[in-house]
Amino acid sequence: MNPRRDMVIGAVACIVIFFFFVSIDLYETVSDFTRDQEGWLLVELLAAVPTLALVTSWFAVRRWLEVAHLNDRLAHTVGQLKEAIQERQAMEEQIGEAYKMAAMGQLAGGLTRELNNVMQPIVTLAQLGVDQTDESDPQRENLGRILLAADRGCKILESSLADPAGGFGEPEEIVPSRGLSSVIAQATKSVGNDVTIVPQFSDAPGVISVNREEFNSVFTSLLTNAAQAMQRGGEITVGLSAQTLDEAQARVQGVSAGSYFSVTVADQGIGMTDDVLAQVFDPFFTTKSADGCAGLGLTIAYDQVHGWSGRITAESSYGEGSAFQVLIPRRHADEARGG
Repeated sequence: MNPRRDMVIGAVACIVIFFFFVSIDLYETVSDFTRDQEGWLLVELLAAVPTLALVTSWFAVRRWLEVAHLNDRLAHTVGQLKEAIQERQAMEEQIGEAYKMAAMGQLAGGLTRELNNVMQPIVTLAQLGVDQTDESDPQRENLGRILLAADRGCKILESSLADPAGGFGEPEEIVPSRGLSSVIAQATKSVGNDVTIVPQFSDAPGVISVNREEFNSVFTSLLTNAAQAMQRGGEITVGLSAQTLDEAQARVQGVSAGSYFSVTVADQGIGMTDDVLAQVFDPFFTTKSADGCAGLGLTIAYDQVHGWSGRITAESSYGEGSAFQVLIPRRHADEARGG
């Protein structure tokens, strides 16, 4: 029994006992008054009152206990029904997410094949242009860049078709500063003269174990987005440092405790509102025109970084620029093995 029921039962018992003693006292008083009176039946009537009161009280308490027990069982049943409804709703949500993921997989597969069909003529025509252009012709270098970028895109698409679950191949040990320097050198040629990329690398030793194509894809996407956010030009700062996360810090970041390289790409662009920032990694979300972007660059980067057991986050205030931080697990190895 619960404390409230015990209190009620105690109160009923006190009332019954009180009524019992009051009845006895009343019986004695009336008996004394009618003892010498002839023809009075009041004594006999009063003699039955305590018995009737006790019987009535007993049945009332029994019925009250039965009702209370039924209410408890009903409340328990209602609770079980609520839990069953919540479990079913959760299961329906999981099934809905599974259908969405399956649809996304089919869409991604079809999109990958279509993009591959688009890229192949670019590779062919760029290669033809390189072969037919003299080495002294300044256009040869531009055609070479087109061919390199198109060939890289084809490799990524082919890897996606071969491994739908993600990943562009086997990882290799890369020295982050060297890898970032290579990406920055390529990005500088395409961001425009009004945008400057400023590297700020620490001298922390160590390597990362990731696929080079994924590494290039992630930071090329971040630099491209940063350049496009600065319509009036400015500086993009690429920072590199090492940090160690304890259990509490790693739990906040959503990664395992250990040593990480932290790469920060910060721009001086227009920044993002809170609504845009909350959706920046969502598939097909973009604030650019339909002709400019499909809204998959940051989504792919997000999946790739998490595939490295790392984490990518974004911070921004509207009108004050944006900063993306990438955490990559750091390994202590001979730097000569990376590159």
